[in-house]
Amino acid sequence: MLGDINKNMYNERFVKNEYYNGIGNRIEKVIGLFDRHDGKILDVGCGDGLISGLIGKKTGAKMYGVDVADEAVRISRKRGIDAKIFDVNKKIPFRSSYFDAVYCGEVLEHVFDVDNLIDEIKRVLKPRGYAVITVPNIAAWYNRGLMLLGYLPFWVEASIKNPVGSPFAISCGHVRAFTKSALAQLFRIHGFRIEAVTGAYINVKGVENKTPQRIASRIISIVDRMFSRFPSLSTNVILKAVK
Repeated sequence: MLGDINKNMYNERFVKNEYYNGIGNRIEKVIGLFDRHDGKILDVGCGDGLISGLIGKKTGAKMYGVDVADEAVRISRKRGIDAKIFDVNKKIPFRSSYFDAVYCGEVLEHVFDVDNLIDEIKRVLKPRGYAVITVPNIAAWYNRGLMLLGYLPFWVEASIKNPVGSPFAISCGHVRAFTKSALAQLFRIHGFRIEAVTGAYINVKGVENKTPQRIASRIISIVDRMFSRFPSLSTNVILKAVK
């Protein structure tokens, strides 16, 4: 059931090119954490392969991907990614110690058994290989304000079908929640060494032709950019962990 939900999320957002609106800073910081090397990199939850392709271009590595959405895999393959249809709640379909690096962007929050996925990432990594992970931060600066007002924070859902708990609630298939400290602690428990942790901001797009919304969106984007300097308060947390 969760796989179907995530597949529908992809079909509704990625294919319409809506997902990438506003996340340029996150993509830039992710790519900056990858080293240049001739090797193999796996993108877990590769989507349409856009980020995979950028990582491959920066590193020179051969890019592989897995994703639950068949449409995502089809587009990824067109971009030159060696992609497979796969539900990350199961065992990753590659042998142990196969990859030099793994990217897992905005995926952990969609997975029931996070510990299993982290173990699988570790298994397919070569010794001294590394993983770059991104998650939404439920302790972001604006979420702290929402909680004080009695609302659910962004990225936490009371229902997988109905957006409830806040005037700003959206349904996005999240079943797990993370903060900077929770993410780092979890990877340490699984035997990784944390090499870097950083934050990322989003550019909020205002409602077209409505000046108050455009102004509010601009202000939120500026403030979010400022708080991205502090990963514990940023919209997204980005972590680099070495096996």
